[in-house]
Amino acid sequence: MNRIHRPTRHNQSDRRGAIIARGRDVPRRQGYTFIEFTAAMVVLGVAMAGIYPLVVMQSRAIESLELRYADYENGVNSDKPWFAPIHRPYLEENITAEDREDYGVWYLKPDDDPWARKIGAAATLDRGEPEYPDDMSKDFIHDDDDNLEDDKYVEDSGSDWETVNDGYVEYPESAGDARLHEASTVQASATWTFDIDEMNIPIGYYHVYATWPANLGFPNTENAEFFIDNEENASIQVCQYNLPEDKDYKGCKWKWLTAANNPHCIDSNTSEVKVTVRAIEIEGDAGNYHPIVADAVWLERQENSVKVQSVQRFISTTESPEKTIVKVKVENN
Repeated sequence: MNRIHRPTRHNQSDRRGAIIARGRDVPRRQGYTFIEFTAAMVVLGVAMAGIYPLVVMQSRAIESLELRYADYENGVNSDKPWFAPIHRPYLEENITAEDREDYGVWYLKPDDDPWARKIGAAATLDRGEPEYPDDMSKDFIHDDDDNLEDDKYVEDSGSDWETVNDGYVEYPESAGDARLHEASTVQASATWTFDIDEMNIPIGYYHVYATWPANLGFPNTENAEFFIDNEENASIQVCQYNLPEDKDYKGCKWKWLTAANNPHCIDSNTSEVKVTVRAIEIEGDAGNYHPIVADAVWLERQENSVKVQSVQRFISTTESPEKTIVKVKVENN
């Protein structure tokens, strides 16, 4: 019978030692061969050669962008230290004369319609610097400081009007020039007219105010009434013995002529806004009217928020040429 010989623990340790000894006998590599180094350099050169065209394209794209925003009439970045004249022929050969005329500074021109701007209408590119509408001003004040030579302030009735050196001052070096009409048997009145186009008043909502100097008439007695656009039934009666108390602005006290929740609306159909002051008849003295003063009127623009609720876009094929129509539903506060 053959017996199987199993290695003892001593024999196993000898085997591991022999394997370790044989591993130590294998020589280690001390470097790369010349062929391997050459192959690595070739691969690196190919990679760098692939990057070079990208660098050239990027530099030319940057220069083309600089050319786009350069002032064409004064030369194209010729005074810049980074400008490379050698690239100019390349750019000019690839840019037609028509396109070259379009190069230079462009401006973003907002839509002319205020409501279109409110709902986010896109601006257009304009070569020339646009004349932005003068709607950044939130108020418009109409004074009577033009020596009555302008028909935008008219004394409709009364023959005893005179100027008093008091009231609203438009310019620091000037004096107040409110117009006063003493008590009379004639119902004196005066009207300010805001010309929408002439004064470049934007579409929107406006609160209307009036101001006047104090110490006129009798204490605690309403002597004058104001109304807007000939709406006499919606007039506001005031006592001009005291200064207005509703608002302080530009060194004057102002009286609110519109309700807080009901400002005056100026839309695309509005050509002018008229504000009239008129004397009130003296109570118990029929046919006699209080003295009144006409000084200045102020339109204060109200900011309102517009929330776009829905937008619908479609192309009208029934018209020639075809038009893209956009319907926007907004919530105006």
